[in-house]
Amino acid sequence: RHQVQEAVVHHWDVSRSAGRAWSVPPDVAADCVDEFLEVSLSGQIGGEFVIHSADTGDAWTLSDGRKGLEIKHGMGAPPPKLRASSAGLLLFLYQRIDLGYDGPPELLDRFRELCAPA
Repeated sequence: RHQVQEAVVHHWDVSRSAGRAWSVPPDVAADCVDEFLEVSLSGQIGGEFVIHSADTGDAWTLSDGRKGLEIKHGMGAPPPKLRASSAGLLLFLYQRIDLGYDGPPELLDRFRELCAPA
């Protein structure tokens, strides 16, 4: 799963530098987002953060758990804080693009820190 994710993001990099169109099937991008969240993130986020895929309907609620970051499928009580297509979410996780966000800026900053490569 991770190799697909890497290939998709690097394909975007190459397509963008060549000025060409880029696309990935929404279900593939949603699986890449899921794998990134489940495998690549650790630490505390400092609140609850909801990510929602506009094209597949997938949602992930991230919150602080007793043993670190807790990820649940589906939306928690608050409305989505970060919403975009699955491909847009994936590119955001890899810090290739910015997305609109309707929550506390410090929560987004902390989430971006968790996504940053070590």
